Amino acid sequence: MKTKNEFLYFALRNGRLKVGFFILMIFILLAIFGPLFAKYGPLDYAGPGYHPPSKEFWLGTTTFGQDVFSQTVYGLRSTFLVGLVAGGLATLLGVLIGFVAGYHGGMIDELLNMLTNVVTVIPTLALLLIVAAYLPYRGILVQSIFIGLTSWPWAARAIRAQTFTLRTRDFVDLARITGMKPLRIIFGEIAPNMMSYLFMTFILQFGGAIL
Repeated sequence: MKTKNEFLYFALRNGRLKVGFFILMIFILLAIFGPLFAKYGPLDYAGPGYHPPSKEFWLGTTTFGQDVFSQTVYGLRSTFLVGLVAGGLATLLGVLIGFVAGYHGGMIDELLNMLTNVVTVIPTLALLLIVAAYLPYRGILVQSIFIGLTSWPWAARAIRAQTFTLRTRDFVDLARITGMKPLRIIFGEIAPNMMSYLFMTFILQFGGAIL
């Protein structure tokens, strides 16, 4: 409870955090309720091309006369879906592989490091083009999963390096002496000391997946 209160205390006094949270909430609300106010579909012909913002077209129109506001609010849903699915999957894989490799070291670390190197050289864009060309179902969800499966190596390496520095700390040695299992040590002792780093990893993965 004390940690939670401290987090709220500093969060409510961080101006940039409040502004960022406010902007994020606007986009979330637009993604949820925006289509209710959209008069056209994202690909419908709405009016003349290059029309400036007006009462009819709040954000103007594209070259082909499509309503930019409609494209924005419908596109936000796909954007958040990609960020959450691909970013969450990449973060999960990076966390698991990074923690296991960094804590155990030795042969396990070598094998996981080799797997990381293999995935690193896979060109994500080329893989997505192949998926779009040959898979019968090639929607946003499938593409998000493939993005997540190929985006975790840098997170795994970063978390592995952080785990290396924490596994030799006194509180980890004390946990080993008490007979605590490795997974419990990783997620009960090491992970809580890296929460800000893990959260930052998810934010970067979220943005990277969208891009």
